[in-house]
Amino acid sequence: MKFKMMLVLLALVVPTFVNALGLGKLELQSALNQPFKARVKLVSATADELDSLKVSLADQKAFDRAGIQRTFLLTRLRFTVQEFEEGPDYIQISSSDP
Repeated sequence: MKFKMMLVLLALVVPTFVNALGLGKLELQSALNQPFKARVKLVSATADELDSLKVSLADQKAFDRAGIQRTFLLTRLRFTVQEFEEGPDYIQISSSDP
């Protein structure tokens, strides 16, 4: 019985140790009629989180749940994680299309 109680307590406590990855504001780095280029600062990301981080456009179901239209232009965006020794890390968002 004590073992079951410990498992239940552990199950309740473990989710409190999970940290969410913080995101900063979108910083636009391109001008009108130029290929799209922007970045988003990663806030409080650990080295392990950065190693396993995969960034991509959400699927159609996620767009539907949010009530946002998923246009074809969004599918042309490329996402890369940029890690820096000094200073903050970023998600780079780019497209070859203006």
